[in-house]
Amino acid sequence: MDLINRLASDETLTILEKLQGALVVTVLGISITFIVLILLLFIIKSMEFIFKPAPVKVAPKQEVVNTPAADEFITEEEVAAVTAAIIAHTNKKNIIISSIREIKPSWKNAAKLEQLK
Repeated sequence: MDLINRLASDETLTILEKLQGALVVTVLGISITFIVLILLLFIIKSMEFIFKPAPVKVAPKQEVVNTPAADEFITEEEVAAVTAAIIAHTNKKNIIISSIREIKPSWKNAAKLEQLK
């Protein structure tokens, strides 16, 4: 600790003494930091045991049947319109449409649509 007091004063020190003092201060600072982090770890872990939530009862899963809503049915006219639009856009005559479904908008799709405008 004498070296730290000498570093705090205006004494002239050799480079070796300055390096030793810097090393002592660095090790002391890192040690204090890790001790505080370990204490915080124990405090947080003890809070998990103290404030542990009550177990939640899970209801048995019910069988879900997917039935399309009335507005989900696509008419033949809509299929023809979509087919005509694809043929006009791609200039291909042999197109087979296996399914038509609505694509939910996402950020990626919104960015693509923004570029097309």
